[in-house]
Amino acid sequence: MIGQRGFSLIELVVTMGLLAVIIALATPTLTSLYHRNDVALVTQAVVTSIRRAQTLAAAGANDGSWGVQIGTSSVVVFQGDSYPKRDLTQDDLTPYPSPVTVTGSSQYIFVEMGATTTASTTVLTTGTGDSRTLTVNAYGTITY
Repeated sequence: MIGQRGFSLIELVVTMGLLAVIIALATPTLTSLYHRNDVALVTQAVVTSIRRAQTLAAAGANDGSWGVQIGTSSVVVFQGDSYPKRDLTQDDLTPYPSPVTVTGSSQYIFVEMGATTTASTTVLTTGTGDSRTLTVNAYGTITY
């Protein structure tokens, strides 16, 4: 027999078995990373929207107060003293990559000079139980 080429059946089975073990070990870690990334993306969307509303209010844009409404699937920057009484033409909606549960304050209103009308805390929780706590003080400082 002149030189054989290729892989034997045993070599292929061993290789596939090792590949299956590596995938089985990596899946829980990658899933956890994916869910933590979701809560980080939602938190970043909310923080960015809060800072945008604060900046618009501090700049006196359209001579009014600006606010943020935190929902289960999106966050909305709006102009007005409350979400129901807002100017619909000024809405800026940012959707989330995955739904969240909002506990605590779901609305922040900023007046001129960037101060909020109420200091409060919001907890964002994803469907997997991962959560992040946001706190906005009376001066508009955000901690998370």
